[in-house]
Amino acid sequence: MQNKDENKSIRKFIVINNLLFVFTAVFPAAIFYYFLSDYKSDFILYVFVIPGFIYITSLILWNIYKILKKR
Repeated sequence: MQNKDENKSIRKFIVINNLLFVFTAVFPAAIFYYFLSDYKSDFILYVFVIPGFIYITSLILWNIYKILKKR
């Protein structure tokens, strides 16, 4: 029973993190890329996507650490 609840919470966490990643990194970067395609669009893309990627991987690693610490 506990393992099933754990898997459910992990799945929910992954879904929430993917949504956060889309709204904090990919979506704004896509908007800026579309509107500022004549300017330094690649720079803006990296400014949004790379911190978002670091953020999402650190969240995932932190939660894996917490799950392993519980056992």
